[in-house]
Amino acid sequence: MIKSYLQKTRDIILNTPIEQLIEENKVKKKNAFLNYNFELRIDSNKNVNIFKDKCSYEFPYYNYNRNKPFGDYKEKKLSTFELSLKDKCRNKYYLNNFNCCKIGNDIFIEDCGFSYKFIFETDIIGVKVKGDNLKYYSNENRISQFEEVHDWCSKNITKNGFYFIHYILIDGELVCRTLDLTKTQKKDLKQYLKIGLLNKLND
Repeated sequence: MIKSYLQKTRDIILNTPIEQLIEENKVKKKNAFLNYNFELRIDSNKNVNIFKDKCSYEFPYYNYNRNKPFGDYKEKKLSTFELSLKDKCRNKYYLNNFNCCKIGNDIFIEDCGFSYKFIFETDIIGVKVKGDNLKYYSNENRISQFEEVHDWCSKNITKNGFYFIHYILIDGELVCRTLDLTKTQKKDLKQYLKIGLLNKLND
């Protein structure tokens, strides 16, 4: 589950327009949140059913939020009568940090699930390649895994020239790509990197 949402987080960043990436990069380290909550019913035959199954994925920096049933499990609907019994349940107890309720031979375990926070860093940098020399241009943000980014550039950029590289560091995994840009986007990014350089010189 976490792996699929890790990929989703990466895909959202990769598909974000350049102009929005520049704007969002004012905040260097960002978070995305995955919350999954459900309730279990265990019957007398030890069959386990999940209901009240809900997953929420919050990614506010890129205006992407999703709330929906998760769908990995077939949700078992309770009848109105069963729900009324559960709501009036007096046989409640606390077990291993969960609220439990027993009705007849059925046991209900409430508030199951987990929360996960994806921590990621992303930015666009400039790389000038001349022979074996690589010179980097970045905004004010510091690349926390510069050696890994440099290693990727050394292996993947072989021709002389100036390149824009978009990197993502998410949960310790690095993704880099060269950007194919329009003239306007190149101009905006050069200005973005220039502002960072000027601010560094003025410090």
